[in-house]
Amino acid sequence: MSSAAHLLIITPNSDPRIVELKEDLPTTIGRGSEAVVRLNDPEVEPMHAAIGYVDGNYVVRRLAVPLRLYGKRIRDESLKGADVVSLGRSVLIFRHGAAPDAHAGASKEKRAIEICRRLYAFSRDIHEVNPDLLADRMLDDIIALTQGDRALL
Repeated sequence: MSSAAHLLIITPNSDPRIVELKEDLPTTIGRGSEAVVRLNDPEVEPMHAAIGYVDGNYVVRRLAVPLRLYGKRIRDESLKGADVVSLGRSVLIFRHGAAPDAHAGASKEKRAIEICRRLYAFSRDIHEVNPDLLADRMLDDIIALTQGDRALL
């Protein structure tokens, strides 16, 4: 199995981007200037997490709290394909394989990013928003993502 891997990074104040992970160099993640991957997110610490290649697996390590994998607080965790790590208001989606070519499949990648952005916003607000407003927003998101017709739903 190839050890190539990358992160899809979604932050509230920046465009989504892709960062390749390196086997031989830990990738530090945070808001500070010394972080390899800098996040424009005021809720992220200057050095919040690190991802390294250990014994054939990529492992995310918490350097500050909170660090979550699918919403569950973690300290050190092996990453599997499509794992979703959150820190502050930012989301990191881990993927095995080389980063996609910027031109090949760009529209598919943009659609996937938009879906992730909407799901993250929805999951963040699920406990804080009036249920009726949340249902309306969910319906609007479904229509936008499926390019459907509200009358049909």
